[in-house]
Amino acid sequence: ILAIFSVFFVFAIFFLLSFFSLLPLFLFFSLLLFFSLLVFTFLLMLLVLLFFLYFWSFGWRTSFCSTCSWNSTATTTAATASSRPLGWRTGLAIHGETKKAKD
Repeated sequence: ILAIFSVFFVFAIFFLLSFFSLLPLFLFFSLLLFFSLLVFTFLLMLLVLLFFLYFWSFGWRTSFCSTCSWNSTATTTAATASSRPLGWRTGLAIHGETKKAKD
């Protein structure tokens, strides 16, 4: 969707600037738009990568698919307290469940 709107935006600017015969200005704005979309796409990919790495490192895979072959941290029973994320344990402590059977 972003690519469609950017192409439409570039052609609209080209039409307006060619109407006023300002072609160097159009080239400047088209290059500016291209590099800004490039930087935006790179930052968006970096954000998605960091998002998944955060959940991957803080116990997301223990609850995501406990029977999958790639999930080496999951056990047949509940995960141990050391593999659970810190927020999960503090959330239990806030609600008064400080000690369980293996915690």
